[in-house]
This record gives sequence, C-alpha cells and structure tokens, in this order.
Amino acid sequence: MHAHEVFLQSNGTVTLEYYDRLRSIGPHGELAVALMRALKRSKKPSGFGFRRISKRKTERYDNAEHYEWAIRELIRILMTHAAVISYRWGWLEGWLYIELPSGQVRLLSENRGLAQDYGADKVWDGGNSDLRIVQFCDAVDAIVPTVLQRKRIVKAQPPKEIHPS
Repeated sequence: MHAHEVFLQSNGTVTLEYYDRLRSIGPHGELAVALMRALKRSKKPSGFGFRRISKRKTERYDNAEHYEWAIRELIRILMTHAAVISYRWGWLEGWLYIELPSGQVRLLSENRGLAQDYGADKVWDGGNSDLRIVQFCDAVDAIVPTVLQRKRIVKAQPPKEIHPS
C-alpha cells in the first residue's frame, strides 16, 4: 500500500499495519510514521473540507489535541535520532520545518516544545508539504523489503561454535 492510500483511508487496522511496516527499518521509519501521523491528524479529507461528526463539533476541533501530540512525537523522534537522521529541522515563526530528501516540509503548531531554532537564513520554498511527506514515506517504504531480507539472512545463519584450544 502506498502512503497516499494510507492517508486517504480511515481504517485503523490498515494504518497501524503500515506504521509497523515503516517502523521495522529503524529511525527513518519512525520519522516517516511521525510525519504521516501529523499529516493525517492535520487533515481529514472528505471532499467538502472537514466532515461534521456531531452537531456541535467538527473533526478539525476534535483532532486539535491529537495533532499537537503528533507534533510533539515528531519533535521527540527528531531529537532522539538526530545523529542517525541528520536532516536539518527546527522552529521558525510558529512552523516546524524539516528538510527531507523529498524537499522542505513545514507543519504549523502553537506548541513549540523543545524544538530548536530553524535559522532565519532559511525561508519557505513554497512546496507542497503534504506531497513531500507522502513521497518521503513511499521512499522509506520502498527499502523495507531490503531491510527485512537482511534481517532474515542474519537470523538464518547459525552461530559460530567456539572450540576451546
């Protein structure tokens, strides 16, 4: 399943299976999951904007605290795996910017948390963050079979016996 298909559907089981698949490769997979979560929490596609889920609340309203949690989790992953991930990221004027191989993305958040400064020398390039997140997730997902194959090869090799001499 491709990232855009996961984004557009709302089947929790399918989404969780996709997240588990991405997580299986390590820090880059964890980052892809965090980005997809933030993307899914920021928007719920319905054809006419946001669906009404009750007479008093819209989905956007109900999703606000989940979106903020997704942003905090994204920052935690970026901080935890900074040495491995090594993408430039940080906070600038209410936006969290991340420079992915697929391009620069930004996510709006009122809660900066512990995010570092992005640097005033960088400006938004005007690209489509949603598309770039989906492309990044697809690129990470494309390497999952290779990583799983390596894990199988390592497990299949019998341990070397050590003979006392």
